[in-house]
Amino acid sequence: MFIISCSIYGVTNEALLAPDPHALEILGWSDARKIKNNWHLHRWFMPIFLHGHLEHIIGNLSGQLFMGAGIEHGIGFWSFVLLYMLTGLGGNLLSCCIKPESYSVGASTAVFGLVGYLVAYIITNW
Repeated sequence: MFIISCSIYGVTNEALLAPDPHALEILGWSDARKIKNNWHLHRWFMPIFLHGHLEHIIGNLSGQLFMGAGIEHGIGFWSFVLLYMLTGLGGNLLSCCIKPESYSVGASTAVFGLVGYLVAYIITNW
């Protein structure tokens, strides 16, 4: 998705390999007004697959690989996919409720969901 978003309108000079914001809007960045008023429900899960620039995707991938590999090994592939998607959807919903005037992209909500799962696992199995 990052390559697709960079190739639609090209890249901007805001950050290293940052896709044009119009491309992210077309692909479905999180926009609370469009979700509420126009029923664009795909904007709850599409931001999980979109990223703002190269450092953003590298940071998200690092978190996913560091925590996700161990969690997936422990709970299984399908449970991990369910956990990842639900925490991403929940984080995007929370983001839309707290700051509805902003737009957002990135898998950070899902990565923070993995952090929450890992902390809960450590506390319950201490």
